[in-house]
Amino acid sequence: MAMPKRHARGHHGEQTVAFLLGELGYAILEGPSGGASGGHGITAPGIDGVAYHPKTGDLVIYDNKAFKRKGNVSSVTALTKNLEKNLNSLILRLHNVAEFPHRARVLLWLRRAQDSLTNGGQWPKSLRLAVTGVGGNATGVTERLRKLGIQFLDLDTLSRRPHMRAMQALARSADSIEKRGAQRIVQQLADDGQRTATRISNTALQKFLREDYPRIVSSRLVALSKTKTAQRAKSLVPVLGWTMSGWDVLNGLRDILRLKVWRGLTAIGCAAGDIALDAAHAGDLVSGVGGTALSVGGQVATISCAIGVEISRAKDKYRELGKEIAKTGRLPSNARLKSYFGLDEKTIIAIKAAFKVK
Repeated sequence: MAMPKRHARGHHGEQTVAFLLGELGYAILEGPSGGASGGHGITAPGIDGVAYHPKTGDLVIYDNKAFKRKGNVSSVTALTKNLEKNLNSLILRLHNVAEFPHRARVLLWLRRAQDSLTNGGQWPKSLRLAVTGVGGNATGVTERLRKLGIQFLDLDTLSRRPHMRAMQALARSADSIEKRGAQRIVQQLADDGQRTATRISNTALQKFLREDYPRIVSSRLVALSKTKTAQRAKSLVPVLGWTMSGWDVLNGLRDILRLKVWRGLTAIGCAAGDIALDAAHAGDLVSGVGGTALSVGGQVATISCAIGVEISRAKDKYRELGKEIAKTGRLPSNARLKSYFGLDEKTIIAIKAAFKVK
């Protein structure tokens, strides 16, 4: 059974928080993937995670809020109403763990926090209560929560912000180039339909070739491109010797490949300088890159050209299919659409639904 969207957003957020904090040097003592004391379920009560930085001594108990809409977090019962209970449970779980780095210090600070809640003792300076908004649209916490000592931990403002900006810029560029490329392909196929339509008397067939078919086939090419680039990006990561940090490397490479493929397909421009620039962006995504931007550029150029050839061949097949439909006035069999023209089930269904020629 598929995970509900609201849970999927929260699950992604909790998983990503752990990755982000890990990249910043924190050890995850408790979180969605386990840690010292076991994992926290997406809908389970209690805090989402505990992270400790061995160099700075910063101990953070956090709860992630993945809002659908932008806004401040006004309620976080895990860190307010249920904090004492959650803290007691956390201390018990960590106490029962055989051993983990800095165990004595972490437990000392947690017990001091426990004493602060029950007896009014001083809250340990190195222990923070925080809300994160990864995977959603939380922008801060309300004044009431701030007065309770709860911070909003905006992970984008920390050392990862340049990485996130680079990845987001790549994604925007890839989307833009891909959209322009799809529009050009639609126009090419529509021009084909226009030329053949002059020899066709059936108005329904004319409309199909001019409007419906180009739109459906263009969507298929975009989907095919995304699948190919995702597969190639995944295979490219270990070749380059990069250490995976969350999804950054994979997403960055995928978007670079999409840029290259669609620039090449639409003659928008795929100069060596463009490849080197995009590869430099990819280098900003993670630390410990194994290989220079130049070698990355070479790998990406080679792979993107191969994908571009595959997509171009698919486009030629679809143009051939359009001409066959114009000539015969009917659709080929499902078997031929799949085996010869390379259409998937979803595209065949869409074409059949749009084909209203009698």
